[in-house]
Order: sequence, then C-alpha cells, then structure tokens
Amino acid sequence: MRGETRSYLIEADDGLAYVVKHANNPQGGRRVLVNEFIGSILLAQLGVATPDRALVDIDSDFVSNIGPLPTGLHFGSRYPGDPGRTAVYDFLPDALLPQVVNLEDFRAVLVFDKWTANADGRQDSSEVCRVSGKVDAVRLPKEAYFAERVMQSEKPDIHIIGHWTYPANTTKTMNVIANNVDSVEFFVNGASRGKVTQPENGYLYAFPNIAFTPGAIKAVGYKGGVAVAQHELKTAGAPAAIKLTLHTAPGGFRADGQDVALIDFEVVDANGERCPTDDARVDFTWNSVGRTVSATGPAVWRGGYNSGRPNSTNNLYLNTECGINRVAMRSTLMPGTITLTAKREGLKPATITFDSKPVPMMDGLTKEMPLTLSPVERVPMDRK
Repeated sequence: MRGETRSYLIEADDGLAYVVKHANNPQGGRRVLVNEFIGSILLAQLGVATPDRALVDIDSDFVSNIGPLPTGLHFGSRYPGDPGRTAVYDFLPDALLPQVVNLEDFRAVLVFDKWTANADGRQDSSEVCRVSGKVDAVRLPKEAYFAERVMQSEKPDIHIIGHWTYPANTTKTMNVIANNVDSVEFFVNGASRGKVTQPENGYLYAFPNIAFTPGAIKAVGYKGGVAVAQHELKTAGAPAAIKLTLHTAPGGFRADGQDVALIDFEVVDANGERCPTDDARVDFTWNSVGRTVSATGPAVWRGGYNSGRPNSTNNLYLNTECGINRVAMRSTLMPGTITLTAKREGLKPATITFDSKPVPMMDGLTKEMPLTLSPVERVPMDRK
C-alpha cells in the first residue's frame, strides 16, 4: 500500500483484513508504530471513531509467499469493511465530502493531531509553532503580542497593526488597538483622517478607506481631551543594508556548554528603517578565536527557522520574514571570541563580535547558580 511505512493489506486468521505496518519500517522503526498504537488508544478513550487495533503475528511461511517482510509482531489497523467492496482514500475527493456522515470525527482527529503533534512524513510542511500565540517560532513578537500588551495594560497604550509600506494606489482599513483612552485619531503625514470614539470589542479602532501615501502614519489616543499615547510608523525605502542585534542573558554569553546567544538580523533601508515586506535569503559566515583544544571552538551554529519551509534549520542561510528573523549559537565549554557576518548581494553586510565568557568548573560542575530573570517593563526592540 502507499506510504513511507510500506504497509501491507493482509487477511488474518480471524477472517478480517488489517493494514499492517511492520517493525523497523523505513519511516521510523518501532517508534512510529508505538506512536500509532498509543494514538489509537487515546482516540478510543476520547470516543473518536478510529479503526480497531491489533498486533499481527507474521510467521515465516507467510513471509515466504509475499516477499521481504520481517517475521514477528507488527502493528495492524482493522480495514473498515470488505477490501473487495469498500474503497479507502488517502485524500478524500471534495465531491465525496458531503457524503461523510461523521464529520465531527474528522474535526476531532484534526484537533487531536495538532494537540499531540502527530505528523508523519507526508505532513513535513505542517507546523504548530506559528498557528497561534503571541510570538513566532524564534520568539520574535507578532502583532498579537502588541495587541495583547495593549489590552492588558493598566496605563494608556496604543499600537497600529501592520506597517506602512505598500504598493502605489493601495487603499485599506487601518486598525489600531488602544486601551485606557476615550478616543483615537489617525494621521497620515500630519493630516487627520478621522477620530473614533467607540471601539469594536472594547479595543479595536478601525479607520476605513485610508489611501497609502509614502511618509508616516500616527495614531494618537486621548483621555479627557489630552493626548496620552501615540504610535507612529514610517514608510521604508528600498533595502540597503543588514542590521545585526545580539541578545544574551545578563552577564553575557557563558561558556557552560548550554548557553544560547540569539542574533536578530534585519534588512533595513538607507535610514535604518526595517523593510517590512522583505522576504529573501541572507547568508552567514562565522569564525572564532580559541580553538586550541576544541575543534568546534567557543560556539556551535544552530541557525534559525523559516515558517513553512522544510529543512530550514541548522543552515548557514535563512530568509527574513517581514524584514527580520533570528539565528542562534550555542556555547561550548571553551571561552573565546566569536565573529558573525551576514550578507546578501546588493546590501551592505553586517558583522558582530562577542565573547563567550569562562565559567569556573570542576568535573563538569560549577558553583555558579543559574540566572534568574526579573520581569521588566519595556517595549521590545522589534516594535516599529
């Protein structure tokens, strides 16, 4: 049958047909079969329709008749009906969807797969890390982060959703999230485009039919007639350079074998404004001082991640997303100096240098306590 697990449709001695996936199969050996066995148990406990499961014992006489299938116990799923009369679809045609009588089970299995991260090789492009939440896969804040920050603020706060870098002749609704204000006024290049006093759902101030004009937009929140909060966005010019920003814990990058340095890379225009529509490859090179003992040196490259792009991790290249992305480097037990350079043809490259600081150790142990971070009230540098 189809699939990377190379399953077989087999009639067992109980007279029933089973889809059998053999142990040590190419997709993941026994682990995949254990995952499927546990998953079928959980689905049954949740009351979701799922094929009956069974352990199918294949003997040597059976194997000699059908080919290279290992003997022993294998995972079997009960075939839903008579194989000669009942069709089973890997991908259900849209035309047959109205005939499905248990769509609720379809929805339940979808939720179950997302909940348990139950994805096989055919779903290698699926992901759950950016489906919801306030930050993306590398912990860069999304628009939802700023919206939530405003809504939970005890003080006047405001945020324009999106950016102000669009093609000519663009007209759209501009949305503003504000809290603890009486009204919000929207400006394009200093000219008012209206004031809203009644937000939707308590926080959303919408300004329809705003024509794009290069320059700057600003949202101002008022309370008692006084401006108490504002947020401004500017139009970005053509990509001109790459910008690098280093993030480490207080005290810097530590040579303890487990610390991580995060490096943001942005594509900016000639004025340093991030280009929010940029989505293209950036290449990295790095070197270090201190490789007298370790072939690796004071750091290990871990790279970053691109949403929806298979095999995007651990490479010395990565695409920006909305003009920014983030890569990581892990420390080793060797202190030293690391230099990282980011390049793209046609842009001014950027280089950053930082140290991996020594950590006193004896037999793999240190007397230094793990760092404890205290929450601070600040706006992340990613906000534009």
